[in-house]
Amino acid sequence: MTADTAVNLMLEHDILPNKLIPAEACPYIAKALEMMYQAGFDAASKKIMTRHTTAVRLMTIDGKVMATYSSIDEAARDTGYGYTGIKSALKRHSRTKSGHYWEYIEQHEIKQLRRYSEVG
Repeated sequence: MTADTAVNLMLEHDILPNKLIPAEACPYIAKALEMMYQAGFDAASKKIMTRHTTAVRLMTIDGKVMATYSSIDEAARDTGYGYTGIKSALKRHSRTKSGHYWEYIEQHEIKQLRRYSEVG
């Protein structure tokens, strides 16, 4: 639903039928509703974008690192495992169907990896 549609629906169904709200106030109310809609949309977009940016690594049963990924989405694309399968393995600290382990990479480890990649 677009902002215009949402604002028009709210004006028609909630604001205009209210006798206490003068009709002259509707443009100002519409502008405020548009700004609120945009703020909510921006906040939701930011939340969605940051949700999948936690770095993870794929490990063998004996603890050897097979690969590292900047996000669960990237890991799912590169390995062919499903996002939910990786996420549940991370949450349970258990193996996936293939017998591999997944773990989150801590922020201090990410900084070290970046430093090493810049040097070498």
